[in-house]
Amino acid sequence: MKTVGCSVFLIWLFSVSAFAQQIVPTVIGSAGNYRKTGNVSLEWTMGEWMVETIGNPNHKITQGFHQTNLTVVSTFNPTLSGLSVYPNPFSASLKIDNRTEGSIRIHLMDLMGQCIESKTMPTGSHDLDFQTLPDGLYLLEATSGNARQTLTIEKIRTN
Repeated sequence: MKTVGCSVFLIWLFSVSAFAQQIVPTVIGSAGNYRKTGNVSLEWTMGEWMVETIGNPNHKITQGFHQTNLTVVSTFNPTLSGLSVYPNPFSASLKIDNRTEGSIRIHLMDLMGQCIESKTMPTGSHDLDFQTLPDGLYLLEATSGNARQTLTIEKIRTN
């Protein structure tokens, strides 16, 4: 009797597992897609870095962060033409050639956004001495009127 009961239970267990939930991957988003080849599938979305899965035992939904209302605030983003900063990477000094029509304001910032040095530079070539600056990446922001340019520069150690 125990053997028949175990056999019936095992048959029931295998038949129930045959009707288990089937997961069908689907991407619903503003940008993305789904591809499947054999047993391998790839699902991706663009610009949806935050996701959440909600539901109950019978239904689940994973939703991404969607920006539904996009507003273009400005399409005019002037840059400074005539500005050269070199060498990059640099070890001791940085050369700035200002060939713009007027003076520019330079802000050297660390990656946390703290201003390390700020200078106004007239038209011409300028050497900035950064020997005491620790090695690493920095942001150099140059502004003149409403034109702005931000460069990533790197200070390296020389042997």
